[in-house]
Amino acid sequence: MSVTYGIDLNSATSYDYTTDYSGYFESPIYQVGTPLQPRQFTELEFQLAKELATGEGIQIKYRVNLTDSFTTIGTYTYTSLGAVTSHNAVADIPACEFIQVRVELNGTATTTPQFKYLTLK
Repeated sequence: MSVTYGIDLNSATSYDYTTDYSGYFESPIYQVGTPLQPRQFTELEFQLAKELATGEGIQIKYRVNLTDSFTTIGTYTYTSLGAVTSHNAVADIPACEFIQVRVELNGTATTTPQFKYLTLK
């Protein structure tokens, strides 16, 4: 019997950095409302462990079920925000019963955004 271990392993290739938002992580799908009382999110806040550096950025996406594609809420870069460690933005997410979030990272050959957390309000 062969047993394999891992978490969401798509490739055995190791990547030190990503410069095209191909490095990402996804949340579980959370139940945030009910069919009769769906939840509306209108704002997001994210926190980084260190300031964004030149060439870095993050994209935040969501979907409301596992069969939909992810929809981009926003792309937040050093060019657009500067050297920030946190940011609040509009999150125009439709009222929903379930939500899953994906955070995609864009780095350089020597740096990567140090994502800490995301809050939807």
